[in-house]
Amino acid sequence: MKVYLAIKHGDKAQYMVKKLRAIFPNLGIEEISTPEEADKIFSVGGDGTLLYNIQKYLHLEKPLIGINAGSVGYLCRAHEDNMEEDLKEALNEEPLTFYAFDVTSEKLEEVAIAEVRVERPTLDCVRMKIVNNGATLAHKHIGDGIIITNSLGSTGYNDSAGGPILALDDKRAVLTPICPYKRGGEIYDSIITSQIYDDIDIEIITDHDARLVLENRGFVLTAGEPVHITYGKKKFFLHTKRKDERREENEKKSDTSKTLKTKARL
Repeated sequence: MKVYLAIKHGDKAQYMVKKLRAIFPNLGIEEISTPEEADKIFSVGGDGTLLYNIQKYLHLEKPLIGINAGSVGYLCRAHEDNMEEDLKEALNEEPLTFYAFDVTSEKLEEVAIAEVRVERPTLDCVRMKIVNNGATLAHKHIGDGIIITNSLGSTGYNDSAGGPILALDDKRAVLTPICPYKRGGEIYDSIITSQIYDDIDIEIITDHDARLVLENRGFVLTAGEPVHITYGKKKFFLHTKRKDERREENEKKSDTSKTLKTKARL
């Protein structure tokens, strides 16, 4: 197994790299210096580093494994407290397939890995027309903005805004409003709740300049300039297990251990 290490700057990442290199011989891993020749790419950092590296190496179509050297590492597959066992499991698993978003307008052509947002840049609400596959979802959606995400990004801002969390192997996309405007207690021509789609081809046009956010990258969306968001044309491969899944597994192991000890005493 040949792997390439994509390493975040900082002492914590360097510390994790030393631990990784120490266990590589046990796992039959050979570190190489070029990502093009690797079987897998290890992203050493946090969730932000992982999303950045997925974007950077998307064209190579190599499976990635996140090694947590950040504060949370929610989407990282391997963590310091159980690193060798986590990597053993990951190397025996098939990576999950995810789909990215193509985001295009007159001024930009970008790819978003997990999340697209159109949001207000000032104190005023953002007003926008939203169309999906030719069907108008809102003639003048008013609020703080809109979130479009896949399963990987569904646990982020989408979750905080009340959107659904998709299973990691769910290939659908979610559109979630951010604080839709109410006038007299009624929603004013806005998307009220999250919508889930098998396929999206969304066009958004704002009345005033807005902020377009692709993960941690921000752009100005000019008033009247359509932005198109499509889904499912570019794919990437990732070994991941959310922290809540790891916690559930640990709890099951703990319950099993307690049961076995109880039976042994009996």
